[in-house]
Amino acid sequence: MHLVFGATGIQHELELFAKYMQTRDLLLPYKDKEGKDGNLLMQSQLRPIQFYDFVFPRGELHRVLNGLKPENQMKSDNCKLPTSYISILRKALKLKKIPAPDLSKGAIPIYKNNVRIVGIGIRDDKDMSFPNGLTHEGI
Repeated sequence: MHLVFGATGIQHELELFAKYMQTRDLLLPYKDKEGKDGNLLMQSQLRPIQFYDFVFPRGELHRVLNGLKPENQMKSDNCKLPTSYISILRKALKLKKIPAPDLSKGAIPIYKNNVRIVGIGIRDDKDMSFPNGLTHEGI
C-alpha cells in the first residue's frame, strides 16, 4: 500500500522525520504453501517525490542538461504522468520548455544512481548591475 502526502518544516526536522519513517519495521502477513498464516518483518520505505530548483550560470545550460539527462515524461509500471501534465505544471510555475541539449558541450558529473530526473521547465535570470561595477545574471 502507498500513502502519498506532503510535509513541510525546518530542514533538519524533515531529515529526522524522513530517517524515522525509513526505519519503521512493520509486519507483512503471508500464507505459506500449506496455507498457514505468518508474518515477515519488513522495513518501511519512504520514497520522496520532490521538486528542485537548480540554480546555475546560463552558460552552463548544456553541460547541466547533459549531466542530468532529464526525461520529459514520468512513467513506471504503476504510474504514468503524461507530457501534457508536465506542460500544465510548467505553465503554472511560469517556466519555459527545456531545450534539447547540445551534446558537444560536454557534461558536468552528477551522481544520480537510482534517481529519476523528470524535467519540468527552465527559467532565465535577468542580468543585474551591482555596486561593485559588475553586471551578470541576478542569480
